[in-house]
Amino acid sequence: MGMNFAVAALESFPPLRRLPGDVEVDLVFPKANETYKLIWPFPIIYATRNASQLWQENYEVAHFSVSWQVSGFPYQESTWTGQKHLHAGSGVWSPLNELGTNHYGDQTVRPDDDVHMRFETLNTNIINGTERMFRLDHSTSLKFACPPNGTVAAKDVSTCEQIVFYLDPESTRLPGFASVASSCSLPVTNFGFTDITWTNYGERCMKIAPTRHSDPCGLKLDAEDLANRTQAAMLEPRPVLGGR
Repeated sequence: MGMNFAVAALESFPPLRRLPGDVEVDLVFPKANETYKLIWPFPIIYATRNASQLWQENYEVAHFSVSWQVSGFPYQESTWTGQKHLHAGSGVWSPLNELGTNHYGDQTVRPDDDVHMRFETLNTNIINGTERMFRLDHSTSLKFACPPNGTVAAKDVSTCEQIVFYLDPESTRLPGFASVASSCSLPVTNFGFTDITWTNYGERCMKIAPTRHSDPCGLKLDAEDLANRTQAAMLEPRPVLGGR
């Protein structure tokens, strides 16, 4: 899938700290084209490296987001539309979502380390569904980015990718965190902040490095820690979503 670029609305952007720095978002689990045992909760795991680059002081954070959605196939018959697919889960993560209520008291949830893990799960409707093939679509958006020369208007830099994986109740393969932790993750997006600048149009924007190099094997995870954190996240109370 290609990378999409769209012009965003203009607004001021406060300076990031610790520049320059690279930020990379990776899909840790599931793996593309793999078949797993149909279980619930079934985890969806993302990791953001150098995530602290997205946090600033107090309520000031980067306008960045990661969205995902899982759809089950083949299509099922629908009285209203003739066909529809199983909506198996979706979510959105952004530093903006993790701000505290007191925006003037440093209530942000800045990561202690530079790898920010995000654990999600599919809906319960996968249990009784007949779907076996699932498509995971994910997209990212970074607003108010500008090229190194700063001669054009700030833009919204976006990516859109997808993978396919399979769930089979007859399969004996459960998520193996030892192999997940030791294998290369799938890069979702990567960008380098080099500076905060003003464009010739009077806009304040985040200067982005001209080249972007992902490092899918650079994410180092501990298998036991990953398993424990995933298990803890999956045991958290979640709403039962049974609709299609």
